[in-house]
Amino acid sequence: EENYQDYSGAISDYTKAIEIKPNDKLGFYNRAIAKKLNKDNKGALKDFTKAIEIDKSFIRAYINRALLKEENYQDYSGSISDLNKVIKIDPNYALAYYNRGVVKDKLKDHFGANDDYTKAITLDSNYENPYFNRGWNKYKNLQDNIGAISDFTNVLRINSNNDWAYYHRGFAKGNLDDMK
Repeated sequence: EENYQDYSGAISDYTKAIEIKPNDKLGFYNRAIAKKLNKDNKGALKDFTKAIEIDKSFIRAYINRALLKEENYQDYSGSISDLNKVIKIDPNYALAYYNRGVVKDKLKDHFGANDDYTKAITLDSNYENPYFNRGWNKYKNLQDNIGAISDFTNVLRINSNNDWAYYHRGFAKGNLDDMK
């Protein structure tokens, strides 16, 4: 059976809902998601922004707008600004720290990224992505192979089927041998 998504139809329905209830943050948020999936990034950005204008504490809209800015526009400062707002709204939101760490890595702020990954791990010790990214950062950028091995081992504690964690832990272990 073919998997068919009618994003244009979804956008049309969300638009009708917004016409009926013009200050419904979820209408704009859901339409933004559909627009993003339909490759209308400019329209998605506009709708995420409108959802945030309606509700200044709408965390999901900030997170998705931050990801859109980072992934599609390379607007790293705009992405970090949105993630900082999420952290101000909810300082215990691990995903915001993780995503901010990803952006900091792209900006070559590897120590700042490491701090954000660590904060995400502190908030959710079973969240595999920050362990993985911190391990990669330690291995690739900070020359901390022992720390990288520990982080990749934690990834495998959470998900023993993560082949990339085995792969990268092997790199870090190989580097230990080279350093003798």
